[in-house]
Amino acid sequence: MYLCRQTGENLAHTKSNWGMEKQKILIIDHDPRVLSTLAGFLSDEPYGVFTARNGIEGLEILRREHIHLVFADRGADGHNGITLLKGMKAENIQTPILIMGEVAPMELTEKIIRAGAVSVVNKPIEKNRFLAEVKTHIPSDSSWKIAFEAFLEAHYSNPDLKFNDLRDHFKLSRTHLSALFKKHCGMPFREKLREIRIAHAKHLIREQSLLTYEVASVCGFHSSKYFCEVFMKVNDMSLTAYRAKVRCENPLQKNSSRVDLETERGS
Repeated sequence: MYLCRQTGENLAHTKSNWGMEKQKILIIDHDPRVLSTLAGFLSDEPYGVFTARNGIEGLEILRREHIHLVFADRGADGHNGITLLKGMKAENIQTPILIMGEVAPMELTEKIIRAGAVSVVNKPIEKNRFLAEVKTHIPSDSSWKIAFEAFLEAHYSNPDLKFNDLRDHFKLSRTHLSALFKKHCGMPFREKLREIRIAHAKHLIREQSLLTYEVASVCGFHSSKYFCEVFMKVNDMSLTAYRAKVRCENPLQKNSSRVDLETERGS
């Protein structure tokens, strides 16, 4: 984990090379260990992370960056939490801010809330609590899922498509990208690619009278045999049985006998 310098540089790219803007979180604390720990909690999350050692640096970042959420230490050097809140209000900065600190008297907590904080969080902060606060105050973002699926839709017909192609496109480390992909798509890369290919294959079978090898080729499978094996695994139904089902549901569909013969050979 690279710790931000006092200049307020960001810990992660806030915009990847393929153009998707990340939501940005600013963490302000005088203790570099706290900055490192909290930034580490976000290492597998789709956010751009900024850190600052005090409220003055924090305000500088807020002026130049569109920050979506701030975590600030109540007693950060230079500006304490309340002073930071007043500075944000004076400059009409509307970013939600959570104030962190040791357990405080109710009077102080109420004063902080009245000053404009959305919440007060006690230290030390556990990872699950920290991420829960993030998700509460930053709306769920489906842009990763949309971007991943758009890439696969554009390239699924390439039989040589690999995870490395995805990594080259998004410019992320293999480990980080793998975790992000599984989190947002609900399955590993190979399974999602297979799901999309089979969905397109079923559409072609329903809408066009194509031979099995033609469907396999269009949908990115190296051979009819492998296509039939994958189709059976995904659908728990042979390609022949699926064609028969389609004909029963749509008697007007013109599937020639040579399609059936090719399917049997592919199976």
